[in-house]
Amino acid sequence: MVKHPQKTHQEYQTNDNQNCFAAIMKKLESLSDEIKTVNNNLTDRIDTLEHDLEKKITEKPSEKMPQALDKRVNNEMKKVHESVDERIDTLRADIQ
Repeated sequence: MVKHPQKTHQEYQTNDNQNCFAAIMKKLESLSDEIKTVNNNLTDRIDTLEHDLEKKITEKPSEKMPQALDKRVNNEMKKVHESVDERIDTLRADIQ
């Protein structure tokens, strides 16, 4: 009869810690990927806005253009901040 050594409490706890660490690393990698995606989407959106703005400026200049542009940029940045905050909150909840 082969006798298998029993794991100690410390060995179980070490294994649990390694599993938790691996889960946290996986969540962080996922968050990193999501942030990269948001960054790429934001870059694309900024490029589109710049292109559209160039067209509007060359077609018909307006005195209200800087104000409209400032408002538009602020709105887009607010959306990005909300999206990132939401994803970070989700990650925090998953980790806890």
